[in-house]
Amino acid sequence: MYKDLNTQTKEDLKEYFKNQDYMVVAVPKEDLIRVYALRATNTVETARRIHSLEGEDLKLMAYSILSALLLTSLVK
Repeated sequence: MYKDLNTQTKEDLKEYFKNQDYMVVAVPKEDLIRVYALRATNTVETARRIHSLEGEDLKLMAYSILSALLLTSLVK
């Protein structure tokens, strides 16, 4: 889905993704660049509960989960 990012689109996206994990890929019309935005709060929280991690261990696990999600998003 491609949309111009105006005020209404921002509000629609904010409401839709309020409490969900998501990834947004932004591709400008004229530039050769992609921007990835990832929110995986629920995924990391679930993994934290399952593995009972805290502190530095939790931080490393969260980075690993986010990295895996970003890498797998590039697989077609």
